[in-house]
Amino acid sequence: MRARKAFLIGNDNGRRSVTDSPIFTKSFVILLISNVFFFGGFHITLPTTPLFALNLGGSDLDAGLTAGVFFTAAVAARLFVDLAVRRFGKRASLLLGVGLCCLACPLYTFCSSVGALLIVRALHGLGFGLGTTFYVAIAISLIPSARRAEGLGYFGLATALARTGFTVISGLARGIDAAAHRGALKGRGRTLAVLANGLAEIYPPEHEDLAREVCLSGALISEVPLFQKPLAVLLPQRN
Repeated sequence: MRARKAFLIGNDNGRRSVTDSPIFTKSFVILLISNVFFFGGFHITLPTTPLFALNLGGSDLDAGLTAGVFFTAAVAARLFVDLAVRRFGKRASLLLGVGLCCLACPLYTFCSSVGALLIVRALHGLGFGLGTTFYVAIAISLIPSARRAEGLGYFGLATALARTGFTVISGLARGIDAAAHRGALKGRGRTLAVLANGLAEIYPPEHEDLAREVCLSGALISEVPLFQKPLAVLLPQRN
């Protein structure tokens, strides 16, 4: 009888098995999927931003600071978790963290100096610190208490998936594009380069060697004719 009660929840009139408590509710599935992309953004920028710093003329110290500043900001963000919960609630705090990360990612393309890059890394780190904290907090609140260990296992699996299987897609351009390709190649990942000109000509010309390396681990892609010259008007279409 004791064993039977250990696997049943509810009262005598409406007993149900622990396994009847669903884990994969709509809210939990949405949280899982968004968590994969959230951590995917982190794992993509972590190896590429040091290369971007070097590409901007920075030193090895500057390249190391891209990670140091990021993680320092992430830790600092966690010091204000209690304040964020009391003022905004868990859901709004998560959205704030995700929003900061979404704001930081396109800002990388506008960085023309190492100083600007480090500022964006700090912004990204603040968002990452808030996001990682509240993703777990909300996941725990969505999982039935009787199946919490199982549910957190699934949630951890979603986080691990973000480390594998991603393809870095960029435009082979100078700056963050080239750094993204090189980061993927250095990590032995897959990368694709989408060109705004024909495949018969590599632009910019100094990236011919990089284009060959991209071909070995991915592909060069273009939707314009083979001998089309690079034109500024084609860039928005490519993007």
